[in-house]
Amino acid sequence: MHVLEIALAVRTQALVSLWRGERRATTVSYDETWSVTMSDFTLAASDDMEAVFFGSRKRVRAPLGVESFGMQVIDLPLGATQYPRHDHAHDSQEEVFLVLWGSGEIEIDGERHPLTPEVMVRVGLESKRKIWPGEEGIRLLVLGTSTSRRRSQS
Repeated sequence: MHVLEIALAVRTQALVSLWRGERRATTVSYDETWSVTMSDFTLAASDDMEAVFFGSRKRVRAPLGVESFGMQVIDLPLGATQYPRHDHAHDSQEEVFLVLWGSGEIEIDGERHPLTPEVMVRVGLESKRKIWPGEEGIRLLVLGTSTSRRRSQS
């Protein structure tokens, strides 16, 4: 197949995907030597994602097609206490918390630490954690991965 035929086929696939309402696409670009570069990406709005736990959590991983780690968006208004104190010793998972907006605190093994958009926190699998939202509430992106999976790949 000629390079231009490949490009046309990929562009057509991307347009059909977008027409169907899908936001996963593949783009093609060329450099001066006519070599093909293909980008695989997914766009998704958090408001379009499945909400669970009374709307406080959005499942992000599946709509984006992420396969190597878990992720979710957590929304907690002022005064919310439903985020459970927990660890991940049972599933060997560490987590990273990133504030998207708002502020609050993360309690790790009984000690509270500030959470703001400038702060990222990694919590190991055996440490107990709990989120306490600030005055304007908090939206967090939480990334998680199994430490046993990572060790087996090294």
